Amino acid sequence: MEIHLVRHTTVAIEKGICYGQADIPVSATFESEANALALKLEHAYDSVYVSPLQRCTQLAKFLNLGEAQQDARLREINFGDWELQSWNALDRTEIDAWSRNLLTYNTHNGETLLELHTRVLSFIQELLEKKQEKVLIVTHAGVIRMFYQFVLQFPIENAMKMPIQFGNVHVLQVDKNASNCWIQTIK
Repeated sequence: MEIHLVRHTTVAIEKGICYGQADIPVSATFESEANALALKLEHAYDSVYVSPLQRCTQLAKFLNLGEAQQDARLREINFGDWELQSWNALDRTEIDAWSRNLLTYNTHNGETLLELHTRVLSFIQELLEKKQEKVLIVTHAGVIRMFYQFVLQFPIENAMKMPIQFGNVHVLQVDKNASNCWIQTIK
């Protein structure tokens, strides 16, 4: 199966603010970014899946590549009480504790990296059971990192080190057992 993963376009939030599942709108440059992104995509997908957050649903609607199926498992990681807070305003000892233990540290009312991994893996396994040749998924950096982790089989906590840019397309060729796979990024 060929999976085309798209990270949404830039969002309308100032730099330095922590956001994950906060439903942030797209930036004023949305239309030009979305048009540039559309040129990187193919136009024949068996299915289109999308995170239910507006920055993804708006992009999927703009791309008009078929009926997009929303799936909550494709949402970004939930930072809980950290959502919409300035990273500089957060307690430094908590940030340090989180960075030392990304896999299981819970950000108070949020989710751990392991929980994100578990829900995305559930989606991946269900997707690979379907008889589809090519799918498009409009989602977030954290989710795309979990797809990479599944394919490349590196430690989950290392996934957060991967830069995933707004509006890039990541093409993964994946089989059920992740034994015959390849990855390409289209910038």
